[in-house]
Amino acid sequence: MPQGSVLSLLLFSLYVNDLPKVSNFKTTLFADDTCLILANKNIDILEKMVDQEIKKVDSWMRHNKLSLNHSKTVYMIFNSDKKQSSPFKVQIGSHQINRVNSTKYLGMHLDNKLNWDTHISKLESKLSCYSGIFYRIREYLSTNELKMIYFSLAYSHLQYVIGAWGSATKTSLHRLKTIHNKIIKTISWSSFRCHVTPVYSQLNLLKVEDIHQLEIAKLMHNFHSNRMPNTFDHLFTAVHSVHTHETRGSTSGQYFCHPVCSQYGKRSIKFKGPRI
Repeated sequence: MPQGSVLSLLLFSLYVNDLPKVSNFKTTLFADDTCLILANKNIDILEKMVDQEIKKVDSWMRHNKLSLNHSKTVYMIFNSDKKQSSPFKVQIGSHQINRVNSTKYLGMHLDNKLNWDTHISKLESKLSCYSGIFYRIREYLSTNELKMIYFSLAYSHLQYVIGAWGSATKTSLHRLKTIHNKIIKTISWSSFRCHVTPVYSQLNLLKVEDIHQLEIAKLMHNFHSNRMPNTFDHLFTAVHSVHTHETRGSTSGQYFCHPVCSQYGKRSIKFKGPRI
């Protein structure tokens, strides 16, 4: 079967579709990119659980004549504590898997604190490069043509999974917003000291925070229209399922906004979605 064809991808997906059933890992499959997730508050118990479950995965792979690319396989421990966690070892067969603090998965740069600093830093580098490109080509193109290139180069990267990384702290997002503003001012030939909000309005473009809100609003619309996968069913709760009173929220199909007591909770999609 030719590599890269639609049929080969389909057949491979059918070949590995029973992998999630062989262990207690929460398994996500995207073609040949596989992610195994396991959780426990106790690090020692977690290590034993991983060792036990990874043996089941290794056995399944051997029986199905599949081999693991050890050079591309890593593991990461997600932990909000600032201090280093205890020693942890993951081994598949005779191969020990490398531990990392960040990794790229399906175009996202995940870090072990889930603060998205690595992903945002990569975006900053890309937008900085694009900023110079726009400055050099703006003399030869109209504003509409520059906007077309902007949507192709910059906006497509900003929009990708912004529903997740867009909830990072203001400090983390500040430099990215600054570079994005610089691109917009370059396209419009505006002074770099001018107030940026009228420039966005003039070009009919969105700021980074507006793109984030738009993507969450689209997610909520798809959820309300039952267009989301089943794994999202638990994410939002309709007001009418929380109580039976005929309030404005319950009769208009609104969603319950769960109370949170931390800034991290207020930045989550589960909290932001119903509010937006």
